[in-house]
Amino acid sequence: MLLPLFAAGVGPGDAVFVPSFTFAATAEVVALAKAEPVFVDVDPHTYNIDIASLEAAIAMIKKEGRLKPKAIIPVDLFGAVGSTSFYPAKPLGCYGDGGAMFTNDDALAEQLRSFAFHGKGETQYDNVRVGINSRLDTIQAAILIEKLAILEDEMVARQVVAKRYAEGLGDVVTAARNLDGSRSAWAQYAIETPKRDGLRAHLGEKGIPSVIYYVKPLHAQVAYRDYPRTLDGQPLVYGKRRQSDDEDFANPHFIASGRAGVNP
Repeated sequence: MLLPLFAAGVGPGDAVFVPSFTFAATAEVVALAKAEPVFVDVDPHTYNIDIASLEAAIAMIKKEGRLKPKAIIPVDLFGAVGSTSFYPAKPLGCYGDGGAMFTNDDALAEQLRSFAFHGKGETQYDNVRVGINSRLDTIQAAILIEKLAILEDEMVARQVVAKRYAEGLGDVVTAARNLDGSRSAWAQYAIETPKRDGLRAHLGEKGIPSVIYYVKPLHAQVAYRDYPRTLDGQPLVYGKRRQSDDEDFANPHFIASGRAGVNP
Protein backbone atom coordinates (compact mmCIF):
# COMPACT_ATOMS: atom_id res chain seq x y z
CA MET A 1 0.00 0.00 0.00
CA LEU A 2 2.94 2.33 0.52
CA LEU A 3 4.28 2.14 -3.03
CA PRO A 4 1.08 3.42 -4.72
CA LEU A 5 1.20 6.43 -2.38
CA PHE A 6 4.78 7.09 -3.44
CA ALA A 7 3.79 6.81 -7.10
CA ALA A 8 0.85 9.18 -6.60
CA GLY A 9 3.13 11.78 -5.05
CA VAL A 10 1.33 11.66 -1.71
CA GLY A 11 3.22 13.63 0.91
CA PRO A 12 3.12 16.46 3.45
CA GLY A 13 -0.10 18.46 3.43
CA ASP A 14 -2.14 15.65 1.85
CA ALA A 15 -5.13 13.91 3.41
CA VAL A 16 -5.70 10.23 2.71
CA PHE A 17 -9.03 8.80 3.85
CA VAL A 18 -8.97 5.37 5.51
CA PRO A 19 -11.40 3.30 7.60
CA SER A 20 -10.83 3.31 11.34
CA PHE A 21 -11.92 -0.32 11.59
CA THR A 22 -8.94 -1.97 9.90
CA PHE A 23 -5.44 -3.27 10.54
CA ALA A 24 -2.85 -0.62 11.38
CA ALA A 25 -1.02 -1.00 8.06
CA THR A 26 -3.79 0.88 6.25
CA ALA A 27 -3.05 4.10 8.15
CA GLU A 28 0.60 3.36 8.79
CA VAL A 29 1.55 3.70 5.13
CA VAL A 30 -0.08 7.15 4.98
CA ALA A 31 1.97 8.39 7.92
CA LEU A 32 5.14 6.87 6.45
CA ALA A 33 4.46 8.83 3.25
CA LYS A 34 4.42 11.99 5.44
CA ALA A 35 0.73 12.58 4.74
CA GLU A 36 -2.13 12.47 7.26
CA PRO A 37 -4.64 9.63 7.52
CA VAL A 38 -8.21 10.83 8.02
CA PHE A 39 -10.31 8.17 9.72
CA VAL A 40 -13.85 7.48 8.58
CA ASP A 41 -16.54 5.20 9.95
CA VAL A 42 -17.61 1.88 8.48
CA ASP A 43 -20.91 0.54 7.25
CA PRO A 44 -22.49 -1.56 10.04
CA HIS A 45 -23.45 -4.32 7.60
CA THR A 46 -20.29 -4.75 5.51
CA TYR A 47 -17.66 -3.14 7.81
CA ASN A 48 -16.25 -1.34 4.77
CA ILE A 49 -16.04 2.45 4.43
CA ASP A 50 -19.35 4.21 5.05
CA ILE A 51 -20.06 6.61 2.19
CA ALA A 52 -21.81 9.21 4.38
CA SER A 53 -18.86 9.27 6.76
CA LEU A 54 -16.43 9.55 3.84
CA GLU A 55 -18.33 12.47 2.32
CA ALA A 56 -18.43 14.20 5.71
CA ALA A 57 -14.69 13.71 6.13
CA ILE A 58 -13.90 15.14 2.69
CA ALA A 59 -16.13 18.14 3.35
CA MET A 60 -14.52 18.63 6.76
CA ILE A 61 -10.99 18.61 5.32
CA LYS A 62 -11.92 21.00 2.52
CA LYS A 63 -13.58 23.40 4.96
CA GLU A 64 -10.59 23.43 7.31
CA GLY A 65 -8.21 24.03 4.42
CA ARG A 66 -5.15 22.74 6.26
CA LEU A 67 -4.90 19.55 4.19
CA LYS A 68 -5.60 18.71 0.56
CA PRO A 69 -7.77 15.63 -0.14
CA LYS A 70 -5.50 13.33 -2.13
CA ALA A 71 -6.56 9.68 -1.98
CA ILE A 72 -8.88 7.08 -0.47
CA ILE A 73 -7.86 3.60 0.64
CA PRO A 74 -11.02 1.46 0.63
CA VAL A 75 -11.49 -2.29 0.56
CA ASP A 76 -12.42 -2.80 -3.08
CA LEU A 77 -11.40 -4.35 -6.36
CA PHE A 78 -10.94 -1.23 -8.42
CA GLY A 79 -8.85 1.92 -8.31
CA ALA A 80 -5.77 3.48 -9.84
CA VAL A 81 -3.87 0.71 -8.05
CA GLY A 82 -5.20 -2.33 -6.25
CA SER A 83 -3.11 -4.16 -3.69
CA THR A 84 -3.41 -7.44 -1.87
CA SER A 85 -1.54 -9.11 0.95
CA PHE A 86 -0.12 -12.62 0.81
CA TYR A 87 0.25 -12.84 4.59
CA PRO A 88 -0.15 -16.51 5.64
CA ALA A 89 -3.58 -15.93 7.23
CA LYS A 90 -5.01 -14.51 3.98
CA PRO A 91 -7.14 -16.63 1.62
CA LEU A 92 -4.20 -16.61 -0.82
CA GLY A 93 -1.29 -16.64 1.58
CA CYS A 94 2.37 -17.53 1.26
CA TYR A 95 4.55 -18.93 4.06
CA GLY A 96 6.18 -15.61 4.87
CA ASP A 97 5.41 -12.01 3.91
CA GLY A 98 4.41 -10.82 0.48
CA GLY A 99 1.92 -8.86 -1.56
CA ALA A 100 1.04 -7.70 -5.05
CA MET A 101 -0.23 -4.59 -6.81
CA PHE A 102 -2.61 -4.43 -9.77
CA THR A 103 -3.02 -1.67 -12.35
CA ASN A 104 -3.87 -1.35 -16.04
CA ASP A 105 -1.61 1.70 -16.37
CA ASP A 106 1.72 0.56 -17.87
CA ALA A 107 3.57 3.73 -16.93
CA LEU A 108 2.33 3.49 -13.36
CA ALA A 109 3.32 -0.18 -13.23
CA GLU A 110 6.88 0.75 -14.22
CA GLN A 111 6.97 3.36 -11.47
CA LEU A 112 5.79 0.83 -8.91
CA ARG A 113 8.42 -1.70 -10.00
CA SER A 114 11.07 0.97 -9.65
CA PHE A 115 9.95 1.99 -6.16
CA ALA A 116 9.90 -1.69 -5.14
CA PHE A 117 13.49 -2.19 -6.37
CA HIS A 118 15.30 0.64 -4.59
CA GLY A 119 14.26 3.19 -7.23
CA LYS A 120 15.90 1.27 -10.07
CA GLY A 121 15.94 2.78 -13.54
CA GLU A 122 16.72 0.94 -16.77
CA THR A 123 19.68 -0.94 -15.29
CA GLN A 124 20.26 -2.45 -11.86
CA TYR A 125 22.56 0.26 -10.55
CA ASP A 126 20.73 3.15 -12.20
CA ASN A 127 18.76 4.77 -9.36
CA VAL A 128 16.27 7.31 -10.66
CA ARG A 129 14.21 7.75 -7.47
CA VAL A 130 14.34 6.91 -3.78
CA GLY A 131 12.77 3.49 -3.34
CA ILE A 132 12.66 0.58 -0.94
CA ASN A 133 13.17 -3.19 -1.00
CA SER A 134 9.71 -4.58 -1.65
CA ARG A 135 10.43 -7.61 -3.80
CA LEU A 136 8.66 -10.96 -3.46
CA ASP A 137 11.24 -13.71 -3.00
CA THR A 138 11.30 -16.68 -5.34
CA ILE A 139 10.28 -19.30 -2.76
CA GLN A 140 7.16 -17.38 -1.79
CA ALA A 141 6.31 -16.83 -5.46
CA ALA A 142 6.59 -20.57 -6.12
CA ILE A 143 4.27 -21.33 -3.20
CA LEU A 144 1.73 -18.77 -4.39
CA ILE A 145 1.68 -20.16 -7.94
CA GLU A 146 0.67 -23.57 -6.59
CA LYS A 147 -1.93 -22.15 -4.21
CA LEU A 148 -3.35 -19.86 -6.89
CA ALA A 149 -4.22 -22.93 -8.96
CA ILE A 150 -6.69 -24.10 -6.28
CA LEU A 151 -7.84 -20.68 -5.05
CA GLU A 152 -11.22 -20.80 -6.79
CA ASP A 153 -11.99 -24.18 -5.22
CA GLU A 154 -11.21 -22.74 -1.80
CA MET A 155 -13.36 -19.69 -2.47
CA VAL A 156 -16.30 -21.93 -3.32
CA ALA A 157 -15.75 -23.92 -0.12
CA ARG A 158 -15.63 -20.71 1.91
CA GLN A 159 -18.95 -19.58 0.43
CA VAL A 160 -20.52 -22.88 1.51
CA VAL A 161 -19.23 -22.50 5.07
CA ALA A 162 -20.29 -18.83 5.27
CA LYS A 163 -23.77 -19.74 4.03
CA ARG A 164 -24.10 -22.39 6.72
CA TYR A 165 -22.98 -19.91 9.37
CA ALA A 166 -25.48 -17.32 8.16
CA GLU A 167 -28.34 -19.81 8.13
CA GLY A 168 -27.49 -21.28 11.52
CA LEU A 169 -26.50 -18.11 13.36
CA GLY A 170 -28.69 -15.51 11.68
CA ASP A 171 -31.16 -15.29 14.58
CA VAL A 172 -28.46 -15.39 17.27
CA VAL A 173 -25.76 -12.90 16.23
CA THR A 174 -25.27 -10.07 13.75
CA ALA A 175 -22.94 -11.06 10.94
CA ALA A 176 -21.30 -9.20 8.07
CA ARG A 177 -23.09 -9.57 4.79
CA ASN A 178 -22.24 -9.13 1.14
CA LEU A 179 -23.62 -6.42 -1.07
CA ASP A 180 -25.75 -7.63 -3.95
CA GLY A 181 -23.55 -8.81 -6.80
CA SER A 182 -20.43 -9.13 -4.64
CA ARG A 183 -18.57 -12.10 -3.21
CA SER A 184 -16.45 -12.10 -0.09
CA ALA A 185 -13.30 -14.16 0.29
CA TRP A 186 -14.27 -14.54 3.98
CA ALA A 187 -10.75 -14.10 5.31
CA GLN A 188 -12.62 -13.95 8.62
CA TYR A 189 -16.26 -14.60 9.40
CA ALA A 190 -17.03 -11.63 11.62
CA ILE A 191 -19.98 -11.52 14.01
CA GLU A 192 -21.31 -8.97 16.49
CA THR A 193 -22.93 -9.93 19.78
CA PRO A 194 -23.60 -8.17 23.12
CA LYS A 195 -22.29 -11.32 24.86
CA ARG A 196 -18.96 -11.42 23.08
CA ASP A 197 -16.73 -12.51 25.95
CA GLY A 198 -19.16 -15.16 27.17
CA LEU A 199 -19.54 -16.53 23.66
CA ARG A 200 -15.78 -16.65 23.15
CA ALA A 201 -15.37 -18.54 26.42
CA HIS A 202 -18.08 -21.01 25.38
CA LEU A 203 -16.50 -21.52 21.96
CA GLY A 204 -13.11 -22.06 23.59
CA GLU A 205 -14.55 -24.79 25.81
CA LYS A 206 -15.77 -26.52 22.65
CA GLY A 207 -12.36 -26.24 20.98
CA ILE A 208 -13.53 -23.58 18.51
CA PRO A 209 -11.02 -20.71 18.13
CA SER A 210 -12.12 -17.09 17.84
CA VAL A 211 -10.28 -13.77 17.61
CA ILE A 212 -11.40 -10.20 18.25
CA TYR A 213 -11.23 -8.03 15.13
CA TYR A 214 -10.32 -5.37 16.18
CA VAL A 215 -9.77 -4.81 19.89
CA LYS A 216 -9.56 -1.05 19.40
CA PRO A 217 -10.27 1.06 16.27
CA LEU A 218 -7.33 2.95 14.83
CA HIS A 219 -8.59 6.43 15.70
CA ALA A 220 -8.45 5.38 19.38
CA GLN A 221 -4.95 3.90 19.18
CA VAL A 222 -2.16 5.90 20.82
CA ALA A 223 -0.22 6.25 17.56
CA TYR A 224 -3.18 7.73 15.65
CA ARG A 225 -5.38 9.51 18.18
CA ASP A 226 -4.28 13.00 17.07
CA TYR A 227 -5.25 12.51 13.43
CA PRO A 228 -8.60 13.82 12.12
CA ARG A 229 -11.61 11.52 11.86
CA THR A 230 -15.34 11.28 11.38
CA LEU A 231 -17.56 8.77 13.13
CA ASP A 232 -21.15 7.96 12.22
CA GLY A 233 -20.94 10.64 9.56
CA GLN A 234 -20.18 13.33 12.15
CA PRO A 235 -16.85 15.20 12.00
CA LEU A 236 -14.71 14.78 15.10
CA VAL A 237 -11.46 16.70 15.02
CA TYR A 238 -10.10 16.76 18.54
CA GLY A 239 -6.44 16.38 17.59
CA LYS A 240 -4.24 18.24 20.03
CA ARG A 241 -7.33 20.08 21.32
CA ARG A 242 -8.51 16.80 22.84
CA GLN A 243 -10.02 17.21 26.30
CA SER A 244 -10.06 14.60 29.04
CA ASP A 245 -13.83 14.25 28.75
CA ASP A 246 -13.73 13.85 24.95
CA GLU A 247 -14.19 10.13 25.24
CA ASP A 248 -14.96 7.84 22.32
CA PHE A 249 -17.52 5.13 22.89
CA ALA A 250 -15.85 1.80 22.15
CA ASN A 251 -18.57 -0.79 21.74
CA PRO A 252 -17.56 -3.65 24.07
CA HIS A 253 -19.21 -6.32 21.94
CA PHE A 254 -17.69 -5.40 18.58
CA ILE A 255 -16.44 -7.72 17.18
CA ALA A 256 -15.76 -11.44 17.62
CA SER A 257 -14.61 -13.48 14.68
CA GLY A 258 -14.61 -17.25 14.60
CA ARG A 259 -11.95 -18.54 12.24
CA ALA A 260 -12.84 -22.03 11.12
CA GLY A 261 -11.66 -24.31 8.37
CA VAL A 262 -13.26 -24.34 4.96
CA ASN A 263 -14.69 -27.83 5.22
CA PRO A 264 -18.51 -27.67 5.26
